[in-house]
Amino acid sequence: MFKKATREQLHLRMALAGPSGSGKTRSAMEIGQHLGSSMAVIDTERGSASRYAGDLAFDVCELTDFNPFNYIEAIKSAATAGYEVLIIDSLSHAWFWELDHVNGFSDWKKVRPVERKLVDAMLEFPGHLIVTMRTKTEYVVEEGFSKSGRSTSIPKKVGTAPIQSSGIEYEFDIAGELDLDHTL
Repeated sequence: MFKKATREQLHLRMALAGPSGSGKTRSAMEIGQHLGSSMAVIDTERGSASRYAGDLAFDVCELTDFNPFNYIEAIKSAATAGYEVLIIDSLSHAWFWELDHVNGFSDWKKVRPVERKLVDAMLEFPGHLIVTMRTKTEYVVEEGFSKSGRSTSIPKKVGTAPIQSSGIEYEFDIAGELDLDHTL
């Protein structure tokens, strides 16, 4: 039942969340390029990852149907192909799919097992994994002063919670949030 604990080569499991424009995709890819020599991206953002094709080397799978089983198929395909790094940009689309398939409280008993299979597939990927997640966006008012010394109120866009199942951040080694100044 028990065995001696040893330190083995572990793979990074990272989640990056942030509002639109915070740099989730680019940050994930920049980090990913330092983790391994081959990188794949599951792109649910209508080809946005390919904007970085001239700067970074990666292969892409563009999903247009966000059924979690399509994510699972792409994850397994990346594993079979031997990619050292897999980026899922964005995991939030799977959550949107799940929400679309819940019409009442009892429907969650059908959707939750599918969600769990997706999480298991991500955690079983035999390489480094980075996922991005959109965040809910709100505006806060920051008080300040103009150059002339007058009091000002400036609305600022901020990201709040990731758009994903509650507690998803516990599935990752590192869960970070990017702001609109691109600060992690």
